[in-house]
Amino acid sequence: MIDAATYSSKRLEFQDQQAGVRLLLETLERDSADIAALAVKAFELSQSLRKKWLMADYAAKRVLLEIVCLNLSLSGKKLTPVLREPFDSLARA
Repeated sequence: MIDAATYSSKRLEFQDQQAGVRLLLETLERDSADIAALAVKAFELSQSLRKKWLMADYAAKRVLLEIVCLNLSLSGKKLTPVLREPFDSLARA
């Protein structure tokens, strides 16, 4: 037979575990929604990137390069970009 103190202690322990699991699930759901929203924004940017680039001033072009490129290297007169995900996949397509 389980006494009242043991029952109360275990019940509180299970409630804490349940609250922790709920918090974890909410965090994962929020993270998934954030990732989906970011993917949509990246796709939308990729669709209008050429137009934005042509109309942008130097400061805006720098921001676009920072968004799209992971790294840039200059070899002689050739600038070689290493693209970030998902832009590298879009460039290959």
